[in-house]
Amino acid sequence: MANKYWVGGGASTNWNATGNTNWSLTSGGANNAAIPTSADTVIFDGVGVNANGTSTISAAITVISINQTGFSGTLVSNQTLTITGTPVTLSATATYSGTTGTLILSGAGTTNLVSNGKTWTAPMTISNGGTKNLIDNWTVNGLVSIGTGTNTLNGNTLVMKNGITNLNGHVQGTTLLDLQGGAWSTATTHIIFNNMNLNGNIAIANSGAGNVTYNTGTLTHVSGTINVVGTLITGGATFNVEQVIWNTVTVNASSTMTLLSPLRGRTLNMGNVNVVFAGAGRFDFDILNYTANTAAQMTLQADVDYQIWETLNISQSRIGTPVAVISSSPTVKAKFFLHPNATCNCNANFTRIDASIEAVGYGVYSRSINTWNGVVTDCININSFTEYRRTALTF
Repeated sequence: MANKYWVGGGASTNWNATGNTNWSLTSGGANNAAIPTSADTVIFDGVGVNANGTSTISAAITVISINQTGFSGTLVSNQTLTITGTPVTLSATATYSGTTGTLILSGAGTTNLVSNGKTWTAPMTISNGGTKNLIDNWTVNGLVSIGTGTNTLNGNTLVMKNGITNLNGHVQGTTLLDLQGGAWSTATTHIIFNNMNLNGNIAIANSGAGNVTYNTGTLTHVSGTINVVGTLITGGATFNVEQVIWNTVTVNASSTMTLLSPLRGRTLNMGNVNVVFAGAGRFDFDILNYTANTAAQMTLQADVDYQIWETLNISQSRIGTPVAVISSSPTVKAKFFLHPNATCNCNANFTRIDASIEAVGYGVYSRSINTWNGVVTDCININSFTEYRRTALTF
C-alpha cells in the first residue's frame, strides 16, 4: 500500500495520464509516480506548483480512500471512482463538477464521509454493507443507488437532488434521507429504514419486479407533489405527510404503522397490521381496505373526518375490537363520511351499529360488544345522506 499525492503537471489533467503522470509518492514531490490502484490511498493536499489545477477522473479507478483537505483546484468526475476504505474527504476550497462519474462507496467496514459543505455533482452508490458515517451533511446532485448488502448510514443528513433507487440492498441507520427530486424506485424489493423526507416533486415507482418498500422510520412530506406510480409497501412506519397522493399503499407487516394527517390516498390496503390514524386533520381516501384475521386493530382519532370517495371495507374475522377510538368522551366520535356513489362494507366485531335503512342497504352490518372506560357504548353510528355525504359512519 502506498500514498499517492496529486501534484499535477502531467501530460494532461486526467487521473490516468502517462508520460508524465500527475502523481507523486511524497507531498509536493516530483510527478510521474504510478497511477493509483486499489492498494493505494489518494491525497490532494494542494502542495506543489501544479497541485491546485484541474483534476479529471477519466477512467474507472478503485482506491482505498481519498482525502482532499487543502486542495483548491477543480475535481471533474467523468468516470467511476470506487472507495473501499476510509475516509472520503472533500475540500472546502475546491470546486466539484462532472455528472457522469459515479462515486461508489463499497467498503464493508466503516467509512467516514466529510463533505466540508461541498456538493457531489455526480451519482453515488452505497453498497457492500458496512457503515458509512456522515461527519457532516452531504448533498448529491446525481442519483443515489443502494447496492448489495445491508448498508448503514449514520449521522447528519443526506440530501438527494435526483432520486434514490434500491438496486439490491437495504439501508438503515440514523442519517436523515432528504429526497428533493427525481424518483424513488426499486429494481427488487429492498427496504429503506432511515427517517426520510419527501421534499420536492417526486415519483415513487417500481423499476423492476420488486416494490418500493419503507419500514420502521418516519416518512415526512415537506413540499412538492408526490405520486405513487406503483405500489408502496410499508410496515412499522410513520407517515407524516400532507397533500400527498398515495395511489397504492400496501401494509403487510405485523407491527404498527402510524399515518399522520392530513393524508390523501388513492388506495390504502391494510392486512394483519396495527394501524394508527394520528393527527387532527382530514384523511381522504378513494378506497380504504382493512381486513385482518389476527388481533390487529385500527385506531381512529375522535372528531376527525375520514373521507371515503369509492369504497370502505372493514372486515375482521376474529373475536375482539378491530376499531379503537381515542376520545375524551364517549359522545365525541371519529367520523367516516362516504361521498355519493361510495359503498360501505363493514363486517367486523364492532360494538353495535345504529343505522338508517338507507345506510344498511349500502352493506353495513355487524353487532358485538365494546366498552369505553368500562361503559358499553356505540362504536358505529350511521346517518343518512347529509349535504354531499351519502353516509356518515361515526366510530
